[in-house]
Amino acid sequence: MTGDTFDEAFNSYLAAAERLGSLVHKVILPLADEASLDALRALTNVTLPAELVAYFRRVDGYSIDALAEYELFEPSLAWSMFALSVEDALSEHESLQCTIIDDEPGYWADGFLPILTDGAGSVVAVNCIAESPTFGAVYEMIDCVGLVRIASSLTEFFKASTAAIDLGLIQYDDGLLAPEDHLRFIREAAPLYGDSPYFARTGQEDDQIVDWL
Repeated sequence: MTGDTFDEAFNSYLAAAERLGSLVHKVILPLADEASLDALRALTNVTLPAELVAYFRRVDGYSIDALAEYELFEPSLAWSMFALSVEDALSEHESLQCTIIDDEPGYWADGFLPILTDGAGSVVAVNCIAESPTFGAVYEMIDCVGLVRIASSLTEFFKASTAAIDLGLIQYDDGLLAPEDHLRFIREAAPLYGDSPYFARTGQEDDQIVDWL
């Protein structure tokens, strides 16, 4: 896998997605105002990892004009999900905070920030809890399951996603970047993502491994 920094890993990923036919590189919107990140920094229990700042500098949602030009609607950026702008990440975070309840402390955790969503209840989020052993790691908050770690960092996440594309585990069709065969993806992509808890589950859809506390 190529690329040692976040920007290198992200550039390699976008190039791999483009080779599949994805136009997402043409529609993502870079951050126009660095001060907009202050609203994220003001959230309780949130410390922005450097990679997350680098990510939002590259991806602040999508350009409405570019989406219209290429006739795309909520195209996948990664993990079969579309990118949230900073503003939308804040809104999604606020909604998810309402799901924190005492008898299910691991479903959603205070201090995580969503960056991608499938629009149906699941998100990809980054652990922004500074004192957490997995600070900066990437998780999927699976609807009806909860948070499960995918990768140890955003750099690892995009490196692994690039490798998954190169191995033919991810396909592109009409705006969607997704595994053609989900079971094959789970089986063969695990080492790319460091055999993370997402891939180490026993196979039950409701399995969750809490590792950020």
